Amino acid sequence: YTHIIFANGSYGAMNQNTLDAIEAWVNAGGTLIGQKSGAAIFAKLNWLQAEFMNTVEVDKLFDTDELKYADREALRARKLIAGAAFLATADLTHPLTFGLDDDILPLFKTSNAVLKVPSKPFIAPIRYTSAPLRSGYADPKLEDLIADSAAVVAHKVGEGQVIGFVDNLNFRGFWYGSSKVFANAIYLADLLEAR
Repeated sequence: YTHIIFANGSYGAMNQNTLDAIEAWVNAGGTLIGQKSGAAIFAKLNWLQAEFMNTVEVDKLFDTDELKYADREALRARKLIAGAAFLATADLTHPLTFGLDDDILPLFKTSNAVLKVPSKPFIAPIRYTSAPLRSGYADPKLEDLIADSAAVVAHKVGEGQVIGFVDNLNFRGFWYGSSKVFANAIYLADLLEAR
């Protein structure tokens, strides 16, 4: 295999032997691509040099002191992003953005996951704008939290590459603008040089 893609899903059942084999495979030249929880597991295992904001930090945004039992569903709904268009800026000089005509890239967001911008340069080629919500609903507190965060983190690991997407760039096969970035992750990953 040249690439392994971790789609959004549950990866808690992978044993240590499997994790060690994947890590050795990446270091030997493989390309590892993760979307949503796939990228989150990469960050947790330190394969992806990035950090996802944990749910406790997100929960702290919402004051619950005056809420009644009947308010719990409304609170849960405020914490969700169930499908909204968010704007991101793309570094058009990066291999993952090859073929994009505009540095503003709409992304379809279906979760409140937040990927913090890494301190190292050149590895976060797509970031949400400072006012990212373009269409749909997201609580203003979530929009502020997502503003200026990373949408994509990509870098070398040994001889291989690890690429993490905070969202599903191919959502239901109709979000064409970002699917080009995903295709570039498959076909142009070998051009990544930043560590």
